Amino acid sequence: MNFSYGVGNGTYDITTHKLLFNGIYQQWGWSYGSGKTTLSQPAEVDSIKYLIMKLKDVKDVVEFRLEYYDKDNVLHEKEDNPDKGQNMIKVFKDVNDVNYSFIKENDSTSDYILKIDLQALGVNRISRAYFWNAWGAAKNSMIINDAYLASVNGYSIEAMPGEYTIICVPRNMTILTDSTKFYDVAGMDSKESPSRLFLKVHDGTLLSGVPYIMKGLSSKVYFKLGSEYSSTAANETGLIGSYTSSIAPVGTYLLSRGLLSLATGTSEVSAYSGYINITQVPVYMDESDPYILFPNPTGIFGVKTSFSDKADVYSISGIKICSNATSKVIENLSKGIYIVKGKKVVITH
Repeated sequence: MNFSYGVGNGTYDITTHKLLFNGIYQQWGWSYGSGKTTLSQPAEVDSIKYLIMKLKDVKDVVEFRLEYYDKDNVLHEKEDNPDKGQNMIKVFKDVNDVNYSFIKENDSTSDYILKIDLQALGVNRISRAYFWNAWGAAKNSMIINDAYLASVNGYSIEAMPGEYTIICVPRNMTILTDSTKFYDVAGMDSKESPSRLFLKVHDGTLLSGVPYIMKGLSSKVYFKLGSEYSSTAANETGLIGSYTSSIAPVGTYLLSRGLLSLATGTSEVSAYSGYINITQVPVYMDESDPYILFPNPTGIFGVKTSFSDKADVYSISGIKICSNATSKVIENLSKGIYIVKGKKVVITH
């Protein structure tokens, strides 16, 4: 669905329940037409709890209005219905700085958080959302710094018991499933020919947007989601988070079923997961820490090993070294580790 706020606009991402927006909204009322915010299609919010907006520089009277369908499919669009049965949601911040659901962020500024508890109000589908300012100064403006729909608090992930996997979620989390551990990447035993990826147990808060390696004893792991949101997945010591499905860069590593596998250019990263870029992982080794084994490389020794077809050759960091190389060309490469046909190849001469 699309929101339009005066001279700004943004798009709601159904996968993250996030409306990305930065812009200035002219506080127009009904008679000003384009100031009204309309959804291009009804937004299903049966699994959504809050509509949250962060507003900056609110200078005057403002009212937020939300037209919606309830669980009985009754449209609430009336401004002042005597029996209140079809009234829209209205929240205010008046000229005397009296707030009704406008939460002031800082006493020294005019910044507010508008928070609507959709679940408590029985909202099932949003029909229309807009700001009304007919009795205020139409030329005044405010900045809608951020706006998003926040899910109730539940999130779960399918997992293989006893196996490592990568998880990266836009919201901060509290684990609800016992015997589930989270790890940060500590380092690997060698830059040239790594055999072990060492991990450190993560005991702190699970932060929004930060990728972690997870291991548990249950086939389904449950979380409680917090209110903090990160629009961009982070990079933590070579552990690269991803909110969407994508192709992992050649030379990076995926973690699936507890095993590391080398990305070949067609290897898919699952949504809310990630991959490992070993060029950003430091050298580290502590035998007391848990670790994951890298797959064994293939060695080339002299002319005895050959490739039946020509192949592209990549560096361990994913940079293409040469195209359509014969086995002879590969054998004559400088000493080091290369990626050939999706496998690590060690040149030892």
